[in-house]
Amino acid sequence: MPTTATFVSPTDGTALAIRTWGEELSAPRGVVQIAHGIAEHGQRYDRLARALVGAGYVVRAVDHRGHGVSVASADQLGHFDFEALVADVAVESGLANMRHRAEAHGGRCTVKAAKPKGTVVEWAVPLG
Repeated sequence: MPTTATFVSPTDGTALAIRTWGEELSAPRGVVQIAHGIAEHGQRYDRLARALVGAGYVVRAVDHRGHGVSVASADQLGHFDFEALVADVAVESGLANMRHRAEAHGGRCTVKAAKPKGTVVEWAVPLG
């Protein structure tokens, strides 16, 4: 069973639920960040997450605004803001920290919403 925590979006203070599977792994092979579809929520990926944990990965899934446990009231159900979603995932997953680190070394890291491709991350740091 995953653990559930709350992440407060720096975009607008919205509380978003985060599910994490595999926290008990002492030496994970990596972390898989799931961004669910428009009519879904993170718990729908339980079977996939358990398989990935079995293969040695920690898995995280945020219930986006208007979805799953992140819905605080009926009027929020189904609310979707693509730009806020991308910003939330960038901060929660650590991509925003990667941007800061790249810029500190004279590089760049951009996170863009690229419909219909999904999220595109470009990262470049000078070597030398």
